[in-house]
Amino acid sequence: MYSIKINSDRGVLELKYSNYENLRKYVRHQIFHLYNLTDEEFHNELSKTLQYHWNRKIDLGLFNFTESVSVLDIGSGVGFLDLFLSKYLNNGSKFYLVDESKFTPKETQFKSIESFYNDWSVFEDLVEHSDITRSDFTLLSTSDEWPEKLDMIMSNHSYMFHYPKELYWDRVIKRVKSNKCRLAFDVLNIKDRDIVGEITRETGLECKVIERTIDSRVAWQNELHVVNGSYAKSCSWL
Repeated sequence: MYSIKINSDRGVLELKYSNYENLRKYVRHQIFHLYNLTDEEFHNELSKTLQYHWNRKIDLGLFNFTESVSVLDIGSGVGFLDLFLSKYLNNGSKFYLVDESKFTPKETQFKSIESFYNDWSVFEDLVEHSDITRSDFTLLSTSDEWPEKLDMIMSNHSYMFHYPKELYWDRVIKRVKSNKCRLAFDVLNIKDRDIVGEITRETGLECKVIERTIDSRVAWQNELHVVNGSYAKSCSWL
């Protein structure tokens, strides 16, 4: 049995799984800098990376729910953050994971359409061995309808980071206007367009930003639009 742990203000959160080769096969595409590592390096770097993503969401004020909620994750991959959040909240919250169980990668940063590198069998392995209620999770394809009522829509390094705002925006803004749900997106800089400003104006929600600075682990650097050392923004709209 294998284990992935992160720290939270409610103690250590742990996910367990049994099929290391299957998880590594897909996750190294979902988290680009996990290529070409030894097994020990892979596990250490995976935990460090998930801790980093978790901390960003906490700093953006996204996970401070006081009651059960409904969360939709666009481009969820195997669902690490959703599974950790389920254990963190521990209150029957419902999660909707939007992705495809297929492998069609495109080796470029920003794509006009989605590419996929996921297999739901990895998610099922994590759920089975991590003391998580399977019925709290619904797996959706990219063409499936979304629930009408959502408390948060998020996407970690996927929607607005690898493919454009327009792809899902009609669905997103409908839920914001009808339910005032919070949003959490990593937004890639695009030359001559202020996506963060557009979202803030169109939703009327307050935006909090963490600038994403360039470093050696960032992929496809020759394709990025870097402004004052920042190539993207991690944002919450509350």
